[in-house]
Amino acid sequence: MSGFKARTDTSDLDSVEPMDIDEECEDVAEENEDKEFEKLLWSIDDDTLFHPFGLTNHGTDAGKTVFVTWNEEYLLNFVFKRSKRSKKISLTKVRLPMPNGEIVNDMFILEMNALLLMRSGNVYYFSSVKSMHAVDWLNDAGGGVRCMALAPPIGFSCIRYVAAEKALMLEMYQDVPDIGRNAPALLLRCDVTFDDTNLFNCAWEDERYTLVTQQVTADNLNFLHCLLMEEVELEVGQWLHIFTVSSNVFALIAATNERNAVDNDNNTSVDYHIQLLCTYATNVDSVQLDCAERRCLIFLQCGTIDIWYYSQLICGLRRMQHYTGSQYRHQVYAASTRCFYFTDEEQVAQLHFSYDEQTDSCRVQEHYKVIPGMVACTWVETQRMLVCLSCNNIFYKISFERTASASRSDLCASFSDAVTTEYENFQRLYELTPARLKRLLARAELVDELTQMPLQMHAAVEQECVKQQLLGVASNRHLYRYLAKARLVYSVQLPTAMQQDVIVMYANNNYQLHHDSYVALIYMQISRNDVLHDGDSLWHLYIDVDCSDSYMLHIPNTLLKQQLCIVIPLKRSENQLLAELVLRLYTLVCLESDFVAVSLPIDLEINAATYAELFTCYKRCVTICNNYDIQKLIENFLNQKQKKEIKTTEMDAEKSSTAEVAHMLKHTLHLPATCPFSAVAKCLHVQKREAQSFECYFMSTAIKITHMPEGNYIILESADAVALCYLKLHLLNSMPELLEKCNEAAAKDRQQTLNQLQCDLTCCTNALLQAHTLDESTASQDSDTVSHAMQLQQLKNIYSKLRQDFHKLYS
Repeated sequence: MSGFKARTDTSDLDSVEPMDIDEECEDVAEENEDKEFEKLLWSIDDDTLFHPFGLTNHGTDAGKTVFVTWNEEYLLNFVFKRSKRSKKISLTKVRLPMPNGEIVNDMFILEMNALLLMRSGNVYYFSSVKSMHAVDWLNDAGGGVRCMALAPPIGFSCIRYVAAEKALMLEMYQDVPDIGRNAPALLLRCDVTFDDTNLFNCAWEDERYTLVTQQVTADNLNFLHCLLMEEVELEVGQWLHIFTVSSNVFALIAATNERNAVDNDNNTSVDYHIQLLCTYATNVDSVQLDCAERRCLIFLQCGTIDIWYYSQLICGLRRMQHYTGSQYRHQVYAASTRCFYFTDEEQVAQLHFSYDEQTDSCRVQEHYKVIPGMVACTWVETQRMLVCLSCNNIFYKISFERTASASRSDLCASFSDAVTTEYENFQRLYELTPARLKRLLARAELVDELTQMPLQMHAAVEQECVKQQLLGVASNRHLYRYLAKARLVYSVQLPTAMQQDVIVMYANNNYQLHHDSYVALIYMQISRNDVLHDGDSLWHLYIDVDCSDSYMLHIPNTLLKQQLCIVIPLKRSENQLLAELVLRLYTLVCLESDFVAVSLPIDLEINAATYAELFTCYKRCVTICNNYDIQKLIENFLNQKQKKEIKTTEMDAEKSSTAEVAHMLKHTLHLPATCPFSAVAKCLHVQKREAQSFECYFMSTAIKITHMPEGNYIILESADAVALCYLKLHLLNSMPELLEKCNEAAAKDRQQTLNQLQCDLTCCTNALLQAHTLDESTASQDSDTVSHAMQLQQLKNIYSKLRQDFHKLYS
């Protein structure tokens, strides 16, 4: 391949690099190197699933080189041509589909043809780089060709099964132009059939075959004679065929043409001799015959090389074995360099064979390059370099250091060199220039991104699943409403002795507590649910206080499973209701570029314990955290001893009590027969007494409760309407029997009385309204004045009756 570019420098950095096809790439500037790299890369980029089964090439000095690779579906031809004028190289890629069911086993380049031997035994040839045809006259035998070999310079030889004769024939043909249409002359035919039960127990129908054909010349006569163990006399012009059947190596020697006669049926019948050379315990992979170096190499499938070499000391053949420890994924032997190259998908190896006259031995120099992924290799004779094809369909040119002549001491050190060579080549492989290091880092980042892509896609799918679940919560809120349970308790003290399984959370740690402060305790627990507990959804608890203040608490997933007590400090003003709380669970969902808030309302349960801690039987200072002033306490204590101040204090207390009595509010509450007055006292934490009245306190506000046994109702008295409101709410929550209906007879009488009073009230009101519409002259008469006074008195009596019997009518 004269047009195929090869690097001329011998630095170790370029010992392994991707193939390029442009001679001008050496002059590319460093800043454009990364841009040119992709363009100069020679690879099979049109089919990422292409897995090569083999690689071979054919090149001449005429400026044209063809690389051929294949798989089970098609065959690829890479044709390189050099222009004589511009000296530029053009690349043409041709894809040829494989015949139905055919897979290439090997390829043979003749002077006039290129033959393809399939695994089925059929033979095809290239009429051009763009077409492939079957050799019908060779395939018509029916049994198929077992193996083939080159027989330079006249043609080729093969071992094939002839079904008509049920025989295994070794044949040699002459190379002719357009071999598919023009049947060449048959130069040799030998029957190499052996019985099914033979000495070596081989079944010749399906065994592994290899073949090497060599013509006897004056230069190699002595070596071949020694190879045959001097049992057969050889003459110049004879053909020696070394073939193997599984683990057996045979030699077939045919007589010269002068001693043979040609039959009338055009089949060449010759005298020949078959000799068994050797038998191994494993199958033979290939045989390489190097007559120039007087060496025969037999490569076994177990990784052992049996070396037959000519010894100048004894003037005969000697044998030695060399173990590589590898099974060959692909191999090639370069006769011009006496090197054997192979790859096992983890490394590329070079084995150089040479004869050491001083030690009378064959020296094997091993060089390894740790380059994983190489699946095929071929030796380019015109460029004297090794081209490999990787599993990712990129072509590489690999060069090895030149082997130096061995000395006596090197023979002992050959084994240690083999051990250190792999490490040294590995180090040289990664000695990169800054430009290539930058490019390598860029590709490493890309590889890292590709390796992380499955994890990122999996995380994105999980995140999208969580989003869909959260949106499902928003659309089916009624299904998730009862997952969270919460109850409300008001207290004037901070919780101190909580249960072990309750976790206390403070909504506001910076709040300053005062004498009029109180706390709202929210006991909450969320039932087990995948939407609320699993995934990366961050749920926040939103607490709204009287639509004025709000708190946003982040509750981790681990706390959602626990019983929580959320403490909210509040401040109470006189004659104002307690703070109303609204709870919601919030989370945010990103949909495209917008964020959507998903809310889940939580119902607060009001029960008997909600207001229980706000009512006590004694008046106390409602303080949660006191900052006492000692000096002030001492002064107050001393002042209290003064009589004048005591009297003044008593008088002020009487005045204030008089004012409180003046503004005292009263409410009545009917007690059913099943609800005694003692139950009311017990509900308000007051000890049972014989008296029919007692006093309790709502925080710091006094409430007086009086029992009326004759009417079976109670009177609630307090200066604060809010205290009366929450007292009734507490009694109703704690004593559900207060909501029971009265008996029907009493209800009918009460309703009849109420209707009569409403009727009298309506009549009196209408009469008074008509009196006001009269003229002043009419209103001045005495009779009308008396009538008006009587109607007004009657109206007062009705209102007095309503106030007196209010508890009976509306309780």
